[in-house]
Amino acid sequence: MSHLDEFVMHSASTLLRLLHEYFAVKDFIDPSEFDIKEIDWKKVVADDRHMQDVNLIIRYMPECIPFDVRALFFTKTI
Repeated sequence: MSHLDEFVMHSASTLLRLLHEYFAVKDFIDPSEFDIKEIDWKKVVADDRHMQDVNLIIRYMPECIPFDVRALFFTKTI
């Protein structure tokens, strides 16, 4: 069972995407400011129990995960 609520993720992702497009794409702030830095991504990648939550984040808020981590999840999934 996922710890993240898909409805909340879907609802929040719309607002987050609008903010990301407005601020990061127009070079007002560094796009990496949207990265979730409080998560130790190496531990999450190593633990398959969190994959459902990570897949939700990747589906709804990919701009919050650093690119190298997204690439790591992609290669792990394949």
